[in-house]
Amino acid sequence: MVKESEKIIIYIQALLQNANVEEALPEDLSEIEGVAEIDEALRNLRHAIRSISDGDLSNQLTGKGYLMGAVKNLQATLRTLIWQTKAIASGDFSNRVEFLGEFSDAFNSMVQKLERTIEEQKELEKQLIQSEERHRLLADNANDVIWTMDLTGAFTYVSPSVEKLRGFTVEEVMAQSREELLCPSSRIHMEKGL
Repeated sequence: MVKESEKIIIYIQALLQNANVEEALPEDLSEIEGVAEIDEALRNLRHAIRSISDGDLSNQLTGKGYLMGAVKNLQATLRTLIWQTKAIASGDFSNRVEFLGEFSDAFNSMVQKLERTIEEQKELEKQLIQSEERHRLLADNANDVIWTMDLTGAFTYVSPSVEKLRGFTVEEVMAQSREELLCPSSRIHMEKGL
């Protein structure tokens, strides 16, 4: 026959180790003083840990004690981390994590790299705009006709000098077909280039 203390130990081990446990404290164990309180505490811990591991950080955790306090602290820390991540996603790079040890270092390093990358991207965009403005200024004021095409052969740009040299406005030239614009040998070179 199994002693009461062995039954309690087996039951507690099941609560700690098994994925599926009995829905309620067995009646024979509920009569033993203190077991119902241990059962409730362990079930609350199981529920809290499962909620967090499933990503449910909004669940109101119940229970008291050191272990439940640590789980509640973890939940609050993860909520803060989510808030900080959302701030970063919206462009606010001022947040840093200082409460998760090695994770904090990795998180903060990631934030710094993102911030640098965004700053570098802004600088590159600024340089690209300046370069485009300079090239457009040159092309718009050149005496030769300068044009660009996409890969289908459609014009994407024609310099204003086309009107002086050909007598057509930029809009008229952009509406013309390749046959109207180019002689047959030039069309062959263009098509090979495309």
